[in-house]
Amino acid sequence: MPRDLNPKSKSAQLAANSSWAWLDTKTGKKCEYKKINVSNAKKLYDYFEKNIKQGERYQTAYYWSGKDNNIKGHVLTIARDETGELRLYDPQTNKIKRGKEIINYYSNHRIVFNVPVLKPKILRVDDKKFNPYFVNDVVH
Repeated sequence: MPRDLNPKSKSAQLAANSSWAWLDTKTGKKCEYKKINVSNAKKLYDYFEKNIKQGERYQTAYYWSGKDNNIKGHVLTIARDETGELRLYDPQTNKIKRGKEIINYYSNHRIVFNVPVLKPKILRVDDKKFNPYFVNDVVH
């Protein structure tokens, strides 16, 4: 979480729990990620290939070790494009990685795979709705 955020602010809560930006349409409750139990970038890519279907869109998050050895987090969107190829979108950089480029992306970002509580995570979002508690105040 960025140091300049008030820890009680909605922005800080969302930075720490990005899945809370979404509500389950059936229950109305905040959503939670599913951990992906993989040990490297290739296995993560294989997980995406096997589990992401055409027409579905996911939010995926990972933790990485910064140069200062502090653990940081990042959130991306992943779906299949019109040809069926996986497409990873990084909203922070506005960059897209396709197909096997995704393996290189994850390999180059010092992702933490070996700590169970920091495993990469995924949440299907095309069947969710925005959580107005956060979105109305955080997104302008």
